[in-house]
Amino acid sequence: MTTSTDAQDYEHRSKLWEKSMKEPMVPIGLAGTVAAVMYGAVNYRKYRRAGMSTSVFLMQFRVIAQSMVVGCMTLGVGYTLVSDYILKHRQPKASPTYYTDQVQDYRQMESNFWKE
Repeated sequence: MTTSTDAQDYEHRSKLWEKSMKEPMVPIGLAGTVAAVMYGAVNYRKYRRAGMSTSVFLMQFRVIAQSMVVGCMTLGVGYTLVSDYILKHRQPKASPTYYTDQVQDYRQMESNFWKE
């Protein structure tokens, strides 16, 4: 028997998966942020032993983190431009018979309407 929290958890996971498929740069950005934080946590001890002050380390870490954000935003904009403007125009056009069939269906519906 499932509880309402299980159903809500499944719903949230499915929404998260759906949104990550729609906007793939969001999970990539999150993974980059987690990687940068882990990198900072590991290297903090190393640089602290070498005599670097905490404020200098944090300033360098801030620059790295901001570079990651700008890089992810640039990749996201590039991905959107390619998918929306370049690949969209390369799709094959519909055949003329499709539109002819639509017109014929419309004319048939119109004639049936006026017959009644």
